[in-house]
Amino acid sequence: MRLKKQILILSLMICQSCSFVPKGTPTAYCGEIFVTSAQSAYIFDGASNGTVAPIRTLSVFGGGGLVDGVAIDTVNNEVYLTDYNANTISVFPRTGSGALVPLRQITSVANPSGIAVDPVHDEIFVTTSNPSHSIKVFNRTDTGSATPLRQIDSVGGYLLFPISIVVDTNHDELIVGCSDDSIQFFARTDNGTVPAARRITGGTTDISGLQQIAYNFRSEEVIVGSGLPGVLFFPRTATGNVAPSREITGSNTLLSSPNAISIDPAKNTIAVVDSGQIFTFDLNGSGDLPPNQIIQDASLSGSFQAAIVSCQ
Repeated sequence: MRLKKQILILSLMICQSCSFVPKGTPTAYCGEIFVTSAQSAYIFDGASNGTVAPIRTLSVFGGGGLVDGVAIDTVNNEVYLTDYNANTISVFPRTGSGALVPLRQITSVANPSGIAVDPVHDEIFVTTSNPSHSIKVFNRTDTGSATPLRQIDSVGGYLLFPISIVVDTNHDELIVGCSDDSIQFFARTDNGTVPAARRITGGTTDISGLQQIAYNFRSEEVIVGSGLPGVLFFPRTATGNVAPSREITGSNTLLSSPNAISIDPAKNTIAVVDSGQIFTFDLNGSGDLPPNQIIQDASLSGSFQAAIVSCQ
């Protein structure tokens, strides 16, 4: 069973492959940051700075267990929340507010954590470690006790405690972050007990305490927060015990225990969650950089994941 930590994990799920908001999306919703904590998602204005309250909240009507993963599908204007304890995947309008009855809810996944939505192929990918370490794939519109279309299972030490996932539709790959401090790559259509095509792992990587990964589709870089402390960047094609191609680290960053990361291609920024705060940096930066923004609120303490709506 996955050991849950009372920390905040930040992930970017923006159209999954395109990272853009469709034409006609109100600019008021651009740049919003969704943060999950306890039984709710808290939504912040991404342009804010300093100590600010969320602009709205979103939760399952009647309560839930432990809301963990979050993914935003701006193509279909929906947000997906996984509930680790209630064993559900709930779908809401992306602009929803308050305690809502889900548009749809999948109830056939035990302890779901990371989630990604692929609007190109109309599929949902969710990670779980109960009863097996696996990735389950559903139709995007599935509901109730749906049977997975496909399932990738752990084999030979691969895919241990998968907790974060990104779909790269440009290369038809899944990029999976595991809590054994590894980043693993699978074909999007893999099924069964399939070993990873590539795996980034080992002491030279500087990965420590992995909780979330992000992916920059433009530069083809995988990004991860590390207890170094810092933010690490790897080429998509990297494999084995390799050093990061660049890092954001040092005393000026104010980072102490980063565990969640997200990118906003429109702003060319990276957001890092650390110790109940959200820090933003230049996405192309490296070294000892001061943050561009620091967002603080009590709801950020003891949270798990987040997603940003990019405005490009």
